[in-house]
Amino acid sequence: MPVLRKTMDYLLNLLDEPYNDRFLGLYNFLWDRMRAIRMDLRMQHIFNLEAITMLEQMVFSLFLHTVIIIVYQTCVLMTVGHPVSGYVILYDDHRKKGITVPSEREFRGYYALLKAGQASGIQKLSLDLAKMTPEMRQTPEVLFARDVARACRTGNFIAFFRLARKASYLQACLMHAHFSKEEDIGNLLEYYGFSVKDFEEPYMVKDNAFIN
Repeated sequence: MPVLRKTMDYLLNLLDEPYNDRFLGLYNFLWDRMRAIRMDLRMQHIFNLEAITMLEQMVFSLFLHTVIIIVYQTCVLMTVGHPVSGYVILYDDHRKKGITVPSEREFRGYYALLKAGQASGIQKLSLDLAKMTPEMRQTPEVLFARDVARACRTGNFIAFFRLARKASYLQACLMHAHFSKEEDIGNLLEYYGFSVKDFEEPYMVKDNAFIN
């Protein structure tokens, strides 16, 4: 474990690199090396709290702080083939032993938002919620994700964007994948005094009748 910890610290320090063209190659390197650490933890059956901390650092450093932001900048939907999908099981395992991981609420919320952003994900989210403890289902992070999923399912873009205003930066990045799904957004813009014009790319202009 000390060797894995030292390796992890070294990899995390590499994330101080600026976000540029070189970052994609660095990202692939980090993903590959952190995957090796995950495999090592699994092969040695290390699933203690320190292992959870390392796994959370992988999710937070690689997935949440790079993939989400890259997805936000390119507006491309994600797949579920990412580390966080398998880590939530460790929280369940520790709860069975009477151990509560303080950061579980935050990561459960991110995972729920990811599910809400995918095709058929809302149904899967319902199954995941049913498996959570009543206390976890009532945490602000999970309730927020449930509200987002409900707004998406019902097509309530007003409720959706009200939630987006309350979201943290990373929550908003995850919600950004839904922005293009709001079919009635043109009508909403026209109501508030904007209209969408097509040139080389669509752009928005302000009309005379503007509602604050």
